[in-house]
Amino acid sequence: MVVRKRRRIEVRLDEERGEFLDRELARRGMTVADWFREQVDAEREREARERRLAAVERIASLHLDVPDDPAELKRLLVEEYILGEESLD
Repeated sequence: MVVRKRRRIEVRLDEERGEFLDRELARRGMTVADWFREQVDAEREREARERRLAAVERIASLHLDVPDDPAELKRLLVEEYILGEESLD
């Protein structure tokens, strides 16, 4: 059985922001919940991109001989340089 946790969030907006949000939702045909989820997903993707870029920059700074085999490169990075596999995904 799958149990999903849900959260209820209340956001209070001044009149100007509320009107803007109403126009945006009407223009896009979305609910507040849909819009909020989209914003959260976009922020999560931005954060993931930053982590990947940081991993690339760390790898580039190592100045190592790059093996031809990608699996060997990953092994070297994980085992020899202790970057952790999550940094390479």
